[in-house]
Amino acid sequence: MKRTTPKSLLVAVMGTVAAATAYADKPAPVTVTNTPLPVTITNPTTGGGANVTVTNPATNPVKTSIDQYPRTPVTAILTSDQFSTQTNSYKVLDGSRFIIETVTLISKCNNLPTFTHGSLQINNGNDGGVFIPLQLTGTFAGNEYSATVNVRVVAPPAAAVRVDGVGCGVNEGPFTFANVFGYLVSVNSPSLAP
Repeated sequence: MKRTTPKSLLVAVMGTVAAATAYADKPAPVTVTNTPLPVTITNPTTGGGANVTVTNPATNPVKTSIDQYPRTPVTAILTSDQFSTQTNSYKVLDGSRFIIETVTLISKCNNLPTFTHGSLQINNGNDGGVFIPLQLTGTFAGNEYSATVNVRVVAPPAAAVRVDGVGCGVNEGPFTFANVFGYLVSVNSPSLAP
């Protein structure tokens, strides 16, 4: 095995420093055009007059905002019971789409239900929706079923968003409570073109 001596170590270090110095003495201009990220320039001129140029021409500018169509957060609290013919619904604003991302649904029956899923519906199911599988989570004062699900449902402008709960018999419930979370975005936003 070869031993490292102080002399061989000194030669290796000097060779590394000399190589780095040789490259640093040859500056080259750097041009950055149309970069959407912020650019920070450190030491814009170094020995030998190296130049760094950043351009954003008016004829072909880079967007400076993440999205020119803001997203407005929405939490819709919806309820229904056996006596309601129409579930309490959320109406999407004209000119916006409602992007639904999370639904929490709690539904209660006095007795065992005929089915154990809920649903999120857009315009009574005519414009889409999703079934939500529910789990039995409590039996105090009735059978309580609940779930939280992540979804990606897009409700069109002026749509009615509503929920339905588990299937109970006549005069047995259900009472359904839901939180629907998402955001509104303009119909002009290119990120959600139909």
